[in-house]
Amino acid sequence: MRYVITVLLLLFTLCPFALAKRSFSLLSSDPCLEKRTCGKNEEFVCCGPCVEPTCSKPEPDADCTNVCVAGCFCKKNYVRRAIGGSCIWANRCPRRIETTIKP
Repeated sequence: MRYVITVLLLLFTLCPFALAKRSFSLLSSDPCLEKRTCGKNEEFVCCGPCVEPTCSKPEPDADCTNVCVAGCFCKKNYVRRAIGGSCIWANRCPRRIETTIKP
């Protein structure tokens, strides 16, 4: 009987520590559970696009619909000024000048 009580005491004492360690490792490996600080006009998204819209390419043509990227992305109605640049209002992008090349 003394053996059973000792085993039960050990289980109740050690189990919470084992579970706490396990949940910590799960939390630290999931990028969506980490607190991230993003730049101005950005927000953290767990499953964002592989390519963000920019002033020069407001509609990127990358084919990566099955890719999920965690990171800081421009908020709604904002685009990157350039790849890796700051987020600005989409309507504040510099005007693009269309040029035609004559043969």
